[in-house]
Amino acid sequence: MHTLKFRAGDTRKTNSFKVWAIKQEIGCGPEKDFVDDLKHDYKNFPRASNKDEILNYLHKCGACGGAIEAFENLFNEYTKNGD
Repeated sequence: MHTLKFRAGDTRKTNSFKVWAIKQEIGCGPEKDFVDDLKHDYKNFPRASNKDEILNYLHKCGACGGAIEAFENLFNEYTKNGD
């Protein structure tokens, strides 16, 4: 597993998940791949920060297991930062 660096102060109270994810400094690995894909699909990616809505979107798009896992890891960090 890769070590992820997250920016302090980027909380879910001020940013949607997709904005928060794009602002993170992720060097490499599945989470970086996920964020890169999110950037390419920014217009279509759900605006809401609802985990189930995003998971439904990812399944509808045919996301692989690695992408789902990367999303889960990122979303867990996102919710931790929002506490």
